[in-house]
Amino acid sequence: MSEESDAFVSGFHGIPSPDKLSRMSFVELAELLSSCKKDSPKFIVVEREMRNRLAKDQAKINLPNILWAAALGGVFAIVGAAVGAFIRGLPPASQAVPAQAQTSQPPAGNKSPVHVPSKDAEATKGKP
Repeated sequence: MSEESDAFVSGFHGIPSPDKLSRMSFVELAELLSSCKKDSPKFIVVEREMRNRLAKDQAKINLPNILWAAALGGVFAIVGAAVGAFIRGLPPASQAVPAQAQTSQPPAGNKSPVHVPSKDAEATKGKP
């Protein structure tokens, strides 16, 4: 019933069928739109068809840009995950000091004076 009433209303307002609209070129649609009274049902239907075609054309044009953006985003996600894994594998700053630096012995080749107790001094320590 709805299709019959749509066909009746379309015929009453001089609106071409959806099949006829889809077969029309963009120039034919523009010509038909210019002959319509603004905000009439025919104007609205023809304008909608033109906007749909424009949206399809824009989607085709933007597809390569969308693919490049998706690929670039994927690359940055992978790089970010790799950098995060590398940083996570590093020791914390408090543990970054090597064990040799924490001993009281000077490093090899250091000529700074260090007091090393003699064996005699250790033996007499406990005696008065």
